[in-house]
Amino acid sequence: MRDWGFFLLYVVTALGAYVVARAYSRRLRAGPLDTTPPEPYALAYLAGGDDLLMNAGIAALRMAGAISAKTDGGLVVDGPIPELPTGYERAMYEAFSAGSAPPDHLNLRRQTRAAVSALSASLDRDGWLLSLRQTAAIRRAGALIGLLAAVGVLLAAWRFSAGGVDGPGVAYVWAALVAAAGAASLRRPPREVLAVPTMLAADRGRWSQLAPDALSGWPASRLDTVRAVALFGPGVIWAADPAFAARADVPRRLRSVPAVQGAIDASADVGGGSGGGGEGSGA
Repeated sequence: MRDWGFFLLYVVTALGAYVVARAYSRRLRAGPLDTTPPEPYALAYLAGGDDLLMNAGIAALRMAGAISAKTDGGLVVDGPIPELPTGYERAMYEAFSAGSAPPDHLNLRRQTRAAVSALSASLDRDGWLLSLRQTAAIRRAGALIGLLAAVGVLLAAWRFSAGGVDGPGVAYVWAALVAAAGAASLRRPPREVLAVPTMLAADRGRWSQLAPDALSGWPASRLDTVRAVALFGPGVIWAADPAFAARADVPRRLRSVPAVQGAIDASADVGGGSGGGGEGSGA
């Protein structure tokens, strides 16, 4: 009976530590007090990382008539840089000015790295991404749970060496495995805060007119074009300018933005007559 008492003490200690660590993690990941959505390019980075951000930039430059796609899929400059370009748009335009490149070309990613870092830093400052300090704090909490898992393994080994395989020893093994799983979940926290999915869902409802199946061409402005791709994925490009999207090999969906999959799939059947209207709206 005493052996099981020690086991229960271990379980209560490990479980209590995990509950506290999880609550601590959720508090650090709660998000900003001001939940006003960030600017559209930052929104795209939050919703889908580098891939969605790149598609948003391509859409904005295409909508403004600044780039076109060659038959081999390369993107080339086809007009002046838009007025009042963002840092990311300027970086993309300069990359395309240096020569044609497919949308996923590594050189394009390298040449826009500084602009992406600036976006990430702004989201960090505004509380939409975990800072390095917050991430390290959550990982330390995970390390503590990992230490308790290691204690469970040692207790199991002691039981096995003392009296062979018995009930408490096996129970320690299972408890240690559960503790290790809890530790692993804390050791790799996602960068975005918990408020991000709620903010994105609210913004998609607020800007439903920018969904692919609601478009008959490009949105009215570059800002709205970026916001549309940020919220509803690259299917917006297929809805607005399917000929360009096909030549540029724009993906119809991105794995990194599963929440917008329905809107992206809905755009797949949009007809090809909207491309001309999109070109006109970019002038």
